Amino acid sequence: MLVKFFEVFKKPDGQINLREIYLNTNNIVSVREEFSQQILDETKRLGLMEESKFSRLSVSEGASTSVVTVVGCPQNIYSKVRRQKKVLKG
Repeated sequence: MLVKFFEVFKKPDGQINLREIYLNTNNIVSVREEFSQQILDETKRLGLMEESKFSRLSVSEGASTSVVTVVGCPQNIYSKVRRQKKVLKG
């Protein structure tokens, strides 16, 4: 099942931005809180509340794993993924 997240990414010019991404919940390996000061400093410019939290998701891509930073604390990410899996099971 694909779930929508808002990824925090760095453009080639070094500016931090947001974009929508969709991840397969079966490929999410781990979720941890992200404490990057640069991201925290940019939250207001990105249109987010200063209290916003961020998480690093490890995503399996077959033989390799990539890491993406998304908006939301680990507990919210876990709940979002778990809720989607329950919908599929009925």
